[in-house]
Amino acid sequence: MPEVVAMGNGAKAVPDRTLNVLGFLCPIPIAKTREVMLTMNESDILEMWSDDPETVQDIPELVNRHDAELLSIESDSGEFRFMIKVGGPNE
Repeated sequence: MPEVVAMGNGAKAVPDRTLNVLGFLCPIPIAKTREVMLTMNESDILEMWSDDPETVQDIPELVNRHDAELLSIESDSGEFRFMIKVGGPNE
């Protein structure tokens, strides 16, 4: 799992899609991230924003289950930015 780094020090990839789940608590951020990942093409980049601290543990687990790659986790003022490279079909 990538370490949480300061905002601006994460992956420099350009996202294909952005998901904002700021203000939502578990299980919404994970469910919405999974939902969006399943609609994306393999190797697309998803940028996900959350302020639920549980996502720091939950997103890496979700990414592993979906054959995706967690490029980075950035944090600033209680907000987290996850950069996820979507994997292939897994269901």
